[in-house]
Amino acid sequence: MFTKVISWAHAAKDGDLWVSMHRLRQQEFIERLAYDVCSDDGLEHDQYDTPAARYVVAYNNRRRVLGTIRLLPTLKPFMLKDLWPELLPANFQPSVEQWEASRIVVDSAEKLSTRNETILRLLLEAQYFGIENNIQNYLGVMYPAIWKTAIIKNGCTAVKIARTMDGERVLESSHVPISRSIYHRVNARLQGLLGTTHPNKIRDSRPNNQKHTYVFPPTAPQAAEADPIVLTS
Repeated sequence: MFTKVISWAHAAKDGDLWVSMHRLRQQEFIERLAYDVCSDDGLEHDQYDTPAARYVVAYNNRRRVLGTIRLLPTLKPFMLKDLWPELLPANFQPSVEQWEASRIVVDSAEKLSTRNETILRLLLEAQYFGIENNIQNYLGVMYPAIWKTAIIKNGCTAVKIARTMDGERVLESSHVPISRSIYHRVNARLQGLLGTTHPNKIRDSRPNNQKHTYVFPPTAPQAAEADPIVLTS
């Protein structure tokens, strides 16, 4: 299994991963969970799929995407602010150091061991992207059980912000800190699952001045559908 971060700028090189990622979202959000969200040509999408977004994808050797996370800088339009503003932190100020994680999904048709490996690899790559781009936190909203089983169980920290009701179910917002210690903790979970040594992509001794800060392209907001972040299990 492989992971990488793709964007609109990678469309020519990674167009197959791009399409596979949207097909996976179609399969899980629309066909399996029956969410009332946008779809065209069998590809689920919404107004937050803009050039500002970055997509963490896990894929197999046939380049079929098995899981994905969408990352958005909060200086651009993002789902949590638009749809659940009451779930934002008190006195929240968008910044280049605060990003949103949404559209988290793993292929439910895969066997359990593959699903477990997929979410660990996604979290690891998201931590690495955050470290490389001086991001402090990922904001997100999910059902409390998903926070526990998908995020906390797999080595990440989730700091609860607020709760609201989604019909008869509770939605909970949290922020997930980005750090080298969390990266290494998730990596240790992956090593334990695979029974092998998985190489670290970072070193604790790396000087801060070797990091770079993400610079995002301008985008325009569009009209939209809503749904919570869901990780299929």
